Amino acid sequence: MRYLSTLSVALIVHVLLSIVALMALACTATPAILAPTPNIDETIEARLAQERGVEATVEAKANELVADQPTPTPTPTRTPTPIPTLAPTPRPTPPLTPTPRPTPTPNASSYAAKGNVYYNDGKYQLARDEHTKAIRLAPSNARAYYNRALAYDALGQDQRAIEDYDKAIEFNADYADAYNNRGVAYASLGLYQQAIQDYDKAIELDLFYALVY
Repeated sequence: MRYLSTLSVALIVHVLLSIVALMALACTATPAILAPTPNIDETIEARLAQERGVEATVEAKANELVADQPTPTPTPTRTPTPIPTLAPTPRPTPPLTPTPRPTPTPNASSYAAKGNVYYNDGKYQLARDEHTKAIRLAPSNARAYYNRALAYDALGQDQRAIEDYDKAIEFNADYADAYNNRGVAYASLGLYQQAIQDYDKAIELDLFYALVY
């Protein structure tokens, strides 16, 4: 028991001596600088500042690269060449020259026909003139004289009508109409005897006049 107590005292003394020695060593040694506990806000701000510095450096480097690039030459815009429209070449149209119709040669029949049209329209002077043209082309045509005599009758020129009826009877002795109309002209002039003779001759040649009278 005594032995254990002595051993315990010795151990305690040894520990105490060790502690004293350590404290002496700590006093003589250079005191260590305790790093202050970093501030979290300052750390974040520093990190952001660092990132901004990196971004600024990258942007400056990019600007330098852009500045070093040659200015691109603008590519001219190519205007498409319009394709010409192929318009059909008009064919020359030949002038339409009307084929001249042959001018009909006037004859006695054409003049007589025109004179009859004028007579039916009441244009007796024009009818007389056309029948005169017919007589010039056919001077021995009894009908031409008869037609002109009718125009003279309509114009009240009984004596001239009688002369044309005479020519019509001269070229056609059986011309009953000419006898009858000459009898009417004689009666207009008061020459009743001659008128009766012509009426009789007309009845002789054509019984139609017998029914009329």
